[in-house]
Amino acid sequence: MTDSRPVSPTLATTAVVLVFLVSLLAGLGVVRYQSDQQVRQRQLAAIDMARFHINSLQVQLERNLSSAYALAALIRQGQGEIRDFEQVAGQLLPFYPSVRALALSPGGIVTQTYPLAGNEGSIGLNQFTHPAQRAEALLARDARRLTLTGPVELAQGGTGLIGRLPVFLGEDEGRFWGFVSVVIILSELLEQAELGSPELRGYRVQLWRTLPEDTGGGRQLIAGVDGERLEDAITEPLTLPNGTWYLSLSPPAGWRDTGALAGQLLLAVLFSGLLTFLAALLVRTRRQARELERQVRARTAEISDARNRLAATLAALPDRLFELDEAGHCLPGGQQGEPEPQAAGAIRRALAEAGRQGHSRGHQYVVHQDGREYWFEISLSRRQGSEPGFVLLSRDISERKRAEQEVQSLAQRYHSLIAASNTGAWEYDSRTGELLCSDEYFSMLGRDRADYRRRRGNNLAGIWSELLHPQDREQAERNFTDYLARDEDTLYENQFRMRHADGSWVWILSRGRTLRDAEGRASSLTVGTHIDISQQIRDREQIHFLAHYDPLTNLPNRSLLMDRTRQAIQLARREQGQLALLFLDLDRFKSINDSLGHKVGDKLLIQVAERLRRLCRQQDTLSRFGGDEFILVLPQTTPPGVAHFAQRLLAEMAEPYHIKGHDIRVSVSLGIALYPEDGRQFSELYQHADIAMYQAKAAGRNSYRFFTAEMQERYSRMLALENGLREAVARDQLSLVYQPQYSLAEQRLIGFEALLRWQHPELGPVSPAEFIPIAEQSGVIVPLGEWVLARALEQQAEWHRQGLPPVPVGVNVSAVQFRHPGWCERLADLLGKAGMAAGGLELELTESVIMDNPQQAIAVMDSLVRLGVRLALDDFGTGYSSLSYLKRFRLSRLKIDQSFVRDLLRDEEDRTIVRTIISLARNLGLDTVAEGVETREQLELLQRLGCDQAQGYYLGRPLPAEQATALLRQAG
Repeated sequence: MTDSRPVSPTLATTAVVLVFLVSLLAGLGVVRYQSDQQVRQRQLAAIDMARFHINSLQVQLERNLSSAYALAALIRQGQGEIRDFEQVAGQLLPFYPSVRALALSPGGIVTQTYPLAGNEGSIGLNQFTHPAQRAEALLARDARRLTLTGPVELAQGGTGLIGRLPVFLGEDEGRFWGFVSVVIILSELLEQAELGSPELRGYRVQLWRTLPEDTGGGRQLIAGVDGERLEDAITEPLTLPNGTWYLSLSPPAGWRDTGALAGQLLLAVLFSGLLTFLAALLVRTRRQARELERQVRARTAEISDARNRLAATLAALPDRLFELDEAGHCLPGGQQGEPEPQAAGAIRRALAEAGRQGHSRGHQYVVHQDGREYWFEISLSRRQGSEPGFVLLSRDISERKRAEQEVQSLAQRYHSLIAASNTGAWEYDSRTGELLCSDEYFSMLGRDRADYRRRRGNNLAGIWSELLHPQDREQAERNFTDYLARDEDTLYENQFRMRHADGSWVWILSRGRTLRDAEGRASSLTVGTHIDISQQIRDREQIHFLAHYDPLTNLPNRSLLMDRTRQAIQLARREQGQLALLFLDLDRFKSINDSLGHKVGDKLLIQVAERLRRLCRQQDTLSRFGGDEFILVLPQTTPPGVAHFAQRLLAEMAEPYHIKGHDIRVSVSLGIALYPEDGRQFSELYQHADIAMYQAKAAGRNSYRFFTAEMQERYSRMLALENGLREAVARDQLSLVYQPQYSLAEQRLIGFEALLRWQHPELGPVSPAEFIPIAEQSGVIVPLGEWVLARALEQQAEWHRQGLPPVPVGVNVSAVQFRHPGWCERLADLLGKAGMAAGGLELELTESVIMDNPQQAIAVMDSLVRLGVRLALDDFGTGYSSLSYLKRFRLSRLKIDQSFVRDLLRDEEDRTIVRTIISLARNLGLDTVAEGVETREQLELLQRLGCDQAQGYYLGRPLPAEQATALLRQAG
């Protein structure tokens, strides 16, 4: 039973107001939350950007300021003097692109500067008395560390930074000598740090610092927008030798998007208003429903008796009979009672019709009873006689009505199914040539069926002439005509494109069947459906594209390349012509990818593909074979033509690429194989071009090489060595020899360097210079390096068991081994198995190993030092080590490469480099080891230069374990 109590107006109003307030507060809360999240995301993005540029600026500053430490080392070595200052400074300056000048100031007075041109005015300047420099000079001297002044207006023009490094001499470094000054151009420094990059142009940027209290304090703007401190800015610090710089970023319009916020607030208010309107409408509807319910109850009571009489009448006769007088009133005394009130309208219409023509049929009415519908159809006829009137017959047609409704419902469901499946129905009459189409048929073409029919009619030829694609029309018409001509009960199927109302083309799958009678004779009607298969066609085309093309560059991939190459080879074979396959690899692409990111690397590959595409002819095939490798197939060409093409290609590739504010230069290495001389199948041509490409790289890159038989021999040897390396450990072909290392001051044995040797059963002794690069490229270097470490530690353990004096053993570590995950943990396991202290093991690292990723290298080196392992920097001076990083590496020794020792007696530059390395190592608290000492004269000169230790054939050749044991026993 429903609740008939009226709704209180006051209660209804209160509920509506409450709905408005709750929905408004909820909407405002959501808007505030979303706005705060957007602000937080923008601030996090700005923080990441600021940290990137701060780190870049710090790296550039430390790199340029490290030049001061190099000069200071030379001053200490020369006890306050630098011979050939201009030559030394001239050699240093190119390594520091932002440094404009280097100066020496003994006692604080500038006496020498390089370059002198443009800096003459600074000669003789006393930094302790100069008003603008006195405070900073005193601060640098008293703090005994490098300080950074600026920005300042430079005497030679422009704005720059001045780095002052105080130099102290004497054994205890207690005597102040003066300053080494480095002048850095601020604009170039900021440009290298990319503070003007496009990604910062959407912000107000300030680079500033807080001046030291000794120099007056206060806030100094270094670069960026002028004015007061930025409001609501994010700020990241940059720690420098004399303080901290700060980078502040702030959007001009603030972090919060006020326009979007206003729009969201308006939406929240509108949403609250809509909920309030719905609540008020619900209250009103409920009132009306209660009033209607009251009226229904009253009306139901009035017709209750009539309903009972009607039920009895319906139960008695299937067809009920009534007698009516001339006025249409039911005569009393009949067994059927009176007709239902619902029949009154139908009876009046029937009486009017019977009054005109004597009878009436087909008038219907409905009676609702027990939740169901009962349909009746009345027939009425005039009765003649003494008492004229009418006879009325009422027949129950409910079952027939329900059947009709079921048929109509089925039809509606069919049309709904057609609409939901994006399928259009059509019917063609071959006698008239008319094509009747459903609404869905035209909807999938973006058209209105009624409007199109009114303007164009239903003629099949006209519809196809206007809507079918010109390229598909002839075939579609022929297929349909052929189907109609066949006297077979088969399915018609066709596929074509039709014009959409917006001008695009829609792919249609048309299916149909000719209607036939019970005896199988064909009628003139053919019915069918149209299905939009455009997405299926696009998906199929996309699958085909992904199967045959590279998605990044849209060039043919390996599968399509091989197919096209086979076709080109077949054509060349028939025409007895030539064909060239070029294997192209970008030089040092990995360093670009690692330093600038994969997005820049991808854009570089796209631009490389575009340049190559412009160089190719229509009959040529260009493919991205994988990574940074491309293959070009040039049919109908000759060796001179290929060489000319290769030269053009190298010149085109050498032009700079402009990507995201970076000017990138990248060269390529080309390997060329010719058909039929170098191979008659794709696999042979590809393999030989690959070999030639590696020869081009070995020759210095940025060049091309034709495949030759000699290359094949070298490749076969390299392949044999690679395969042999994989089994060398198991077959006991490897051994270690130990080269002694001596202290130059004490003339005593201080350690060994373990060197790997390989005796190949067929090729004989193989040089490490040949098989180590192969091991690194193939990945064999990891187990190979582990074997070397294990054997060296086992030998140390054996010396310990024999009671021999402990000496450290140095083991070379490759870049692949150093970066291998879990290497430090594996080294700890090897130390534990050998039962040796980590202090007896020294790992020798090259500059390329640690400078490829300095931050990662520092983390690994810290882990090794925590184990107790000693670290040495091998071949120092042949690579590029930043002094700012060198002082952070936890090294024990620097090893001077033998290339500097070899010409030490004849080459003044080599002597200067060795002298500088020794001085630098001493200032950093490191020992120096000279490699490749082969003569007494070299040894004596190294002693005079202050070198600590040495090794080489003059001191001792690499020894097998037994001879090294004897030497160690003799030294003990």
